[in-house]
Amino acid sequence: MKFEVFPLAEIGNVYNPNFICYQLDAEKGEGIEITKKEKIEVYPTYLFINGDEKSFFHAAGVKEAKDFITL
Repeated sequence: MKFEVFPLAEIGNVYNPNFICYQLDAEKGEGIEITKKEKIEVYPTYLFINGDEKSFFHAAGVKEAKDFITL
């Protein structure tokens, strides 16, 4: 995902105007706390978090670009 899907223009065109995109390592720093709080067991996991810091949607697993856009 990091090297093959996230850098694609079609992904950026959908996500960048609509979301603040942030990537973190679930096994380091604040990632450990978020992983516990959200009960994440599968990697990669995509969390969609609102302005109140509450997740409202999540998905997991490697995705093709077209499938990631439909999230």
